[in-house]
Amino acid sequence: MSPFRRLLFCCAIVAMLYSASAAQADAASGKNRAAAERAERLKHLNRQIAALRSVAANQQQALGQAQLAAQQADNKLADTRGQLISASEELQQSRRAAQQSNQALRDTEEQILKAQPEGSPFREAEAELAAARDALRAAEKAALARPEAQAALAAAERGSDRALKMGEARAAALEADANYLAAKVRWKVARQRHDEIRAELFSADAHWVAAMAELRDASAERNEAENDVAASGVGKLGPQAAARRAHAAVALAAARLQATKTALAQREAEARKLKGHKKKSPPPPRTTA
Repeated sequence: MSPFRRLLFCCAIVAMLYSASAAQADAASGKNRAAAERAERLKHLNRQIAALRSVAANQQQALGQAQLAAQQADNKLADTRGQLISASEELQQSRRAAQQSNQALRDTEEQILKAQPEGSPFREAEAELAAARDALRAAEKAALARPEAQAALAAAERGSDRALKMGEARAAALEADANYLAAKVRWKVARQRHDEIRAELFSADAHWVAAMAELRDASAERNEAENDVAASGVGKLGPQAAARRAHAAVALAAARLQATKTALAQREAEARKLKGHKKKSPPPPRTTA
Protein backbone atom coordinates (compact mmCIF):
# COMPACT_ATOMS: atom_id res chain seq x y z
CA MET A 1 0.00 0.00 0.00
CA SER A 2 1.34 3.35 -0.94
CA PRO A 3 1.95 5.97 1.71
CA PHE A 4 -0.89 8.11 0.38
CA ARG A 5 -3.42 5.31 0.58
CA ARG A 6 -2.15 4.43 4.04
CA LEU A 7 -2.76 8.03 5.08
CA LEU A 8 -6.28 8.00 3.69
CA PHE A 9 -7.04 4.75 5.49
CA CYS A 10 -5.83 6.17 8.80
CA CYS A 11 -7.91 9.31 8.30
CA ALA A 12 -11.03 7.22 7.64
CA ILE A 13 -10.45 5.19 10.79
CA VAL A 14 -10.01 8.36 12.87
CA ALA A 15 -13.19 9.84 11.37
CA MET A 16 -15.14 6.71 12.22
CA LEU A 17 -13.84 6.70 15.78
CA TYR A 18 -14.66 10.39 16.15
CA SER A 19 -18.22 9.87 14.83
CA ALA A 20 -18.88 7.00 17.23
CA SER A 21 -17.54 9.01 20.15
CA ALA A 22 -19.71 12.01 19.22
CA ALA A 23 -22.82 9.79 18.93
CA GLN A 24 -22.13 8.29 22.32
CA ALA A 25 -21.66 11.76 23.76
CA ASP A 26 -24.95 12.96 22.25
CA ALA A 27 -26.80 9.91 23.61
CA ALA A 28 -25.37 10.46 27.05
CA SER A 29 -26.27 14.13 26.90
CA GLY A 30 -29.86 13.29 25.88
CA LYS A 31 -30.20 10.79 28.70
CA ASN A 32 -28.86 13.31 31.16
CA ARG A 33 -31.36 15.90 29.98
CA ALA A 34 -34.24 13.39 30.28
CA ALA A 35 -33.06 12.41 33.75
CA ALA A 36 -32.86 16.05 34.75
CA GLU A 37 -36.35 16.70 33.43
CA ARG A 38 -37.69 13.68 35.30
CA ALA A 39 -36.01 14.84 38.47
CA GLU A 40 -37.49 18.32 38.09
CA ARG A 41 -40.93 16.84 37.38
CA LEU A 42 -40.59 14.60 40.42
CA LYS A 43 -39.75 17.57 42.62
CA HIS A 44 -42.78 19.42 41.28
CA LEU A 45 -44.97 16.38 41.88
CA ASN A 46 -43.64 16.00 45.41
CA ARG A 47 -44.53 19.60 46.14
CA GLN A 48 -48.05 19.06 44.73
CA ILE A 49 -48.42 15.82 46.69
CA ALA A 50 -47.44 17.54 49.93
CA ALA A 51 -49.90 20.38 49.25
CA LEU A 52 -52.70 17.97 48.33
CA ARG A 53 -52.10 15.89 51.44
CA SER A 54 -52.38 19.01 53.54
CA VAL A 55 -55.58 20.01 51.76
CA ALA A 56 -56.99 16.49 52.18
CA ALA A 57 -56.25 16.54 55.90
CA ASN A 58 -58.03 19.86 56.28
CA GLN A 59 -60.95 18.64 54.19
CA GLN A 60 -61.15 15.43 56.23
CA GLN A 61 -61.38 17.53 59.38
CA ALA A 62 -64.04 19.73 57.76
CA LEU A 63 -66.00 16.63 56.74
CA GLY A 64 -65.90 15.32 60.30
CA GLN A 65 -67.16 18.64 61.62
CA ALA A 66 -69.93 18.69 59.00
CA GLN A 67 -70.96 15.14 59.91
CA LEU A 68 -71.05 16.05 63.60
CA ALA A 69 -73.18 19.12 62.82
CA ALA A 70 -75.52 16.97 60.72
CA GLN A 71 -75.87 14.45 63.55
CA GLN A 72 -76.69 17.25 65.99
CA ALA A 73 -79.24 18.66 63.54
CA ASP A 74 -80.82 15.21 63.17
CA ASN A 75 -81.01 14.82 66.94
CA LYS A 76 -82.69 18.20 67.28
CA LEU A 77 -85.13 17.36 64.51
CA ALA A 78 -85.89 14.02 66.17
CA ASP A 79 -86.58 15.82 69.46
CA THR A 80 -88.89 18.25 67.68
CA ARG A 81 -90.71 15.40 65.96
CA GLY A 82 -91.07 13.66 69.31
CA GLN A 83 -92.59 16.79 70.78
CA LEU A 84 -94.97 17.04 67.84
CA ILE A 85 -96.02 13.40 68.22
CA SER A 86 -96.55 13.85 71.95
CA ALA A 87 -98.57 17.02 71.37
CA SER A 88 -100.66 15.24 68.72
CA GLU A 89 -101.40 12.37 71.10
CA GLU A 90 -102.42 14.82 73.80
CA LEU A 91 -104.64 16.59 71.28
CA GLN A 92 -106.40 13.34 70.40
CA GLN A 93 -106.95 12.57 74.06
CA SER A 94 -108.28 16.06 74.75
CA ARG A 95 -110.61 15.84 71.76
CA ARG A 96 -111.98 12.53 72.96
CA ALA A 97 -112.44 13.97 76.44
CA ALA A 98 -114.27 17.00 75.01
CA GLN A 99 -116.53 14.74 72.94
CA GLN A 100 -117.31 12.62 75.97
CA SER A 101 -118.04 15.72 78.06
CA ASN A 102 -120.28 17.10 75.33
CA GLN A 103 -122.17 13.81 75.10
CA ALA A 104 -122.53 13.70 78.89
CA LEU A 105 -123.99 17.21 78.83
CA ARG A 106 -126.43 16.26 76.07
CA ASP A 107 -127.51 13.17 78.01
CA THR A 108 -128.07 15.29 81.12
CA GLU A 109 -130.16 17.77 79.17
CA GLU A 110 -132.23 14.98 77.67
CA GLN A 111 -132.89 13.53 81.12
CA ILE A 112 -133.92 16.92 82.48
CA LEU A 113 -136.36 17.55 79.62
CA LYS A 114 -137.80 14.04 79.76
CA ALA A 115 -138.50 14.50 83.45
CA GLN A 116 -140.81 17.48 82.82
CA PRO A 117 -144.46 16.44 83.38
CA GLU A 118 -147.41 17.26 81.18
CA GLY A 119 -148.84 20.67 81.92
CA SER A 120 -145.48 22.05 83.06
CA PRO A 121 -144.26 25.36 81.62
CA PHE A 122 -141.75 23.51 79.45
CA ARG A 123 -144.35 21.16 77.96
CA GLU A 124 -146.67 24.08 77.25
CA ALA A 125 -143.83 26.04 75.62
CA GLU A 126 -142.84 22.96 73.64
CA ALA A 127 -146.39 22.50 72.36
CA GLU A 128 -146.71 26.18 71.46
CA LEU A 129 -143.39 26.05 69.56
CA ALA A 130 -144.54 23.02 67.59
CA ALA A 131 -147.88 24.66 66.76
CA ALA A 132 -146.16 27.91 65.75
CA ARG A 133 -143.74 25.98 63.52
CA ASP A 134 -146.62 24.18 61.81
CA ALA A 135 -148.51 27.46 61.35
CA LEU A 136 -145.41 29.10 59.86
CA ARG A 137 -144.96 26.27 57.35
CA ALA A 138 -148.62 26.45 56.35
CA ALA A 139 -148.47 30.23 55.95
CA GLU A 140 -145.31 29.92 53.84
CA LYS A 141 -146.90 27.35 51.59
CA ALA A 142 -150.02 29.50 51.16
CA ALA A 143 -148.01 32.65 50.44
CA LEU A 144 -145.97 30.96 47.74
CA ALA A 145 -149.07 29.44 46.19
CA ARG A 146 -150.61 32.85 45.46
CA PRO A 147 -150.81 33.68 41.71
CA GLU A 148 -148.61 36.72 41.91
CA ALA A 149 -145.96 34.73 43.81
CA GLN A 150 -146.12 31.91 41.26
CA ALA A 151 -145.73 34.40 38.42
CA ALA A 152 -142.69 36.00 40.05
CA LEU A 153 -141.09 32.61 40.68
CA ALA A 154 -141.72 31.52 37.11
CA ALA A 155 -140.15 34.72 35.75
CA ALA A 156 -137.11 34.29 38.00
CA GLU A 157 -136.69 30.69 36.85
CA ARG A 158 -136.44 31.75 33.21
CA GLY A 159 -133.89 34.52 33.73
CA SER A 160 -130.16 34.49 34.31
CA ASP A 161 -128.77 33.90 37.80
CA ARG A 162 -131.62 31.51 38.39
CA ALA A 163 -130.75 30.54 41.96
CA LEU A 164 -130.26 34.13 43.09
CA LYS A 165 -133.39 35.42 41.37
CA MET A 166 -135.50 32.55 42.70
CA GLY A 167 -134.34 33.29 46.23
CA GLU A 168 -135.13 36.97 45.86
CA ALA A 169 -138.58 36.26 44.38
CA ARG A 170 -139.39 33.80 47.17
CA ALA A 171 -138.30 36.21 49.90
CA ALA A 172 -140.29 39.06 48.33
CA ALA A 173 -143.42 36.89 48.10
CA LEU A 174 -143.18 35.89 51.77
CA GLU A 175 -142.48 39.40 53.01
CA ALA A 176 -145.54 40.65 51.10
CA ASP A 177 -147.89 38.15 52.84
CA ALA A 178 -149.38 39.39 56.13
CA ASN A 179 -150.35 35.90 57.33
CA TYR A 180 -146.82 34.65 56.85
CA LEU A 181 -145.38 37.62 58.74
CA ALA A 182 -147.78 37.08 61.64
CA ALA A 183 -146.95 33.36 61.76
CA LYS A 184 -143.24 34.20 61.71
CA VAL A 185 -143.63 36.56 64.68
CA ARG A 186 -145.56 33.88 66.60
CA TRP A 187 -142.86 31.32 65.88
CA LYS A 188 -140.06 33.65 67.05
CA VAL A 189 -141.89 34.41 70.31
CA ALA A 190 -142.59 30.72 70.91
CA ARG A 191 -138.97 29.76 70.22
CA GLN A 192 -137.67 32.45 72.57
CA ARG A 193 -140.03 31.36 75.34
CA HIS A 194 -139.08 27.71 74.82
CA ASP A 195 -135.35 28.50 74.97
CA GLU A 196 -135.74 30.61 78.12
CA ILE A 197 -137.60 27.87 80.02
CA ARG A 198 -135.11 25.28 78.78
CA ALA A 199 -132.16 27.38 79.98
CA GLU A 200 -133.80 27.90 83.38
CA LEU A 201 -134.31 24.16 83.81
CA PHE A 202 -130.71 23.44 82.93
CA SER A 203 -129.16 26.12 85.14
CA ALA A 204 -131.25 24.94 88.10
CA ASP A 205 -129.95 21.37 87.83
CA ALA A 206 -126.71 20.60 89.70
CA HIS A 207 -125.78 17.72 87.37
CA TRP A 208 -126.12 19.95 84.34
CA VAL A 209 -124.00 22.68 85.96
CA ALA A 210 -121.26 20.14 86.72
CA ALA A 211 -121.44 18.68 83.22
CA MET A 212 -121.21 22.14 81.67
CA ALA A 213 -118.16 22.98 83.80
CA GLU A 214 -116.52 19.72 82.74
CA LEU A 215 -117.22 20.50 79.10
CA ARG A 216 -115.72 23.98 79.44
CA ASP A 217 -112.57 22.54 81.02
CA ALA A 218 -112.30 19.83 78.37
CA SER A 219 -112.78 22.39 75.60
CA ALA A 220 -110.09 24.62 77.10
CA GLU A 221 -107.68 21.68 77.27
CA ARG A 222 -108.50 20.77 73.68
CA ASN A 223 -107.85 24.34 72.51
CA GLU A 224 -104.56 24.40 74.40
CA ALA A 225 -103.54 21.07 72.84
CA GLU A 226 -104.42 22.40 69.37
CA ASN A 227 -102.22 25.43 70.00
CA ASP A 228 -99.38 23.17 71.16
CA VAL A 229 -99.65 21.06 68.01
CA ALA A 230 -99.66 24.16 65.84
CA ALA A 231 -96.63 25.55 67.66
CA SER A 232 -94.81 22.21 67.39
CA GLY A 233 -95.57 22.04 63.69
CA VAL A 234 -94.21 25.54 63.11
CA GLY A 235 -91.24 24.84 65.37
CA LYS A 236 -90.39 21.77 63.29
CA LEU A 237 -89.74 23.88 60.18
CA GLY A 238 -86.53 25.42 61.54
CA PRO A 239 -84.84 22.14 62.60
CA GLN A 240 -86.01 20.47 59.40
CA ALA A 241 -84.40 23.16 57.24
CA ALA A 242 -81.27 23.10 59.41
CA ALA A 243 -80.99 19.32 58.97
CA ARG A 244 -81.30 19.66 55.20
CA ARG A 245 -78.59 22.32 55.14
CA ALA A 246 -76.32 20.22 57.37
CA HIS A 247 -76.62 17.15 55.16
CA ALA A 248 -76.01 19.26 52.07
CA ALA A 249 -72.82 20.54 53.72
CA VAL A 250 -71.74 16.95 54.42
CA ALA A 251 -72.31 15.99 50.79
CA LEU A 252 -70.33 19.01 49.57
CA ALA A 253 -67.44 18.34 51.98
CA ALA A 254 -67.34 14.68 50.97
CA ALA A 255 -67.29 15.59 47.27
CA ARG A 256 -64.43 18.04 47.79
CA LEU A 257 -62.42 15.48 49.75
CA GLN A 258 -63.00 12.83 47.10
CA ALA A 259 -61.84 15.20 44.35
CA THR A 260 -58.68 15.97 46.33
CA LYS A 261 -58.00 12.28 46.96
CA THR A 262 -58.42 11.54 43.25
CA ALA A 263 -55.96 14.26 42.28
CA LEU A 264 -53.53 13.07 44.99
CA ALA A 265 -53.72 9.47 43.80
CA GLN A 266 -53.00 10.54 40.23
CA ARG A 267 -49.91 12.51 41.24
CA GLU A 268 -48.64 9.78 43.55
CA ALA A 269 -48.99 7.25 40.72
CA GLU A 270 -47.05 9.53 38.39
CA ALA A 271 -44.36 10.04 41.04
CA ARG A 272 -43.99 6.28 41.56
CA LYS A 273 -43.65 5.83 37.81
CA LEU A 274 -40.89 8.44 37.64
CA LYS A 275 -39.06 6.90 40.60
CA GLY A 276 -39.24 3.46 39.00
CA HIS A 277 -37.90 4.81 35.71
CA LYS A 278 -35.01 6.41 37.55
CA LYS A 279 -34.07 3.14 39.22
CA LYS A 280 -34.18 1.20 35.94
CA SER A 281 -32.12 3.74 33.94
CA PRO A 282 -28.54 2.43 33.36
CA PRO A 283 -25.59 4.69 34.14
CA PRO A 284 -24.35 6.85 31.24
CA PRO A 285 -21.48 5.28 29.24
CA ARG A 286 -17.96 6.42 29.89
CA THR A 287 -16.16 8.18 27.11
CA THR A 288 -12.47 7.35 26.46
CA ALA A 289 -9.98 10.01 25.55
